[in-house]
Amino acid sequence: MARFPYYQKNIVALGKLLANARIDERCRTRLKHDPASELRKIGLPENVLHLMAFEIVDAESSKVTVLPYKLNQSRLDEKDPAYLGSLARQFC
Repeated sequence: MARFPYYQKNIVALGKLLANARIDERCRTRLKHDPASELRKIGLPENVLHLMAFEIVDAESSKVTVLPYKLNQSRLDEKDPAYLGSLARQFC
């Protein structure tokens, strides 16, 4: 499960979103095509959306929808001071 510092309420909302995407094809399609928008709808803060690059991996053969996250690699590679500062504030 993804961990978002200081935003425990978002963990519950994220679980509900994933469960809904599992049983509702329209929800799953929206999540796959625009994860940031769907995560914004459940209240994930803009600063978290800005820090992460979300990608939906839908393993159709096993009927499992997973929402992994990773840091925005291009902004890390650029050593963007605003990005790094914002990231540091989230994880300290």
